[in-house]
Formats: sequence, C-alpha cells, structure tokens
Amino acid sequence: MGMFGWNIIFALLVIFPMWRIYERTGLNPLFALLVFVPGIGWLLALLPLAFMDWPNKPRASESRARDQ
Repeated sequence: MGMFGWNIIFALLVIFPMWRIYERTGLNPLFALLVFVPGIGWLLALLPLAFMDWPNKPRASESRARDQ
C-alpha cells in the first residue's frame, strides 16, 4: 500500500467525525468530503468551521449587554 492508500484510509477515518461536526453546526455535511481534495483538502474543510459563528458562542452585542 503506497502513500495514496494511507491517505485514503486516514481521510475515511476523519470523514465521520467531521460529518457530525458539520451536522451539529447546521452546515451541509457534504463539506466533510473536501478532505479528499489533494493538498489543500484539510484547509478547505476546516475554513468554514474556523470563520463561522458557532451556535453556542454568544454574540458580541449579547455579551456586552450582560456585562452592564
């Protein structure tokens, strides 16, 4: 099994957890399949998660209102 085979196995082990994360955040879980894009797939799969507003994170205006 060459390097390509190990990459496929590793990507398949990661698809299920990423699929669940995308479902829980309300995004389309098919974004998890971006892991299969050679080279930059991981970056493409994680960017939407990195720059979105998370459901359990309070907005800045809400946190300022609570502090006052």
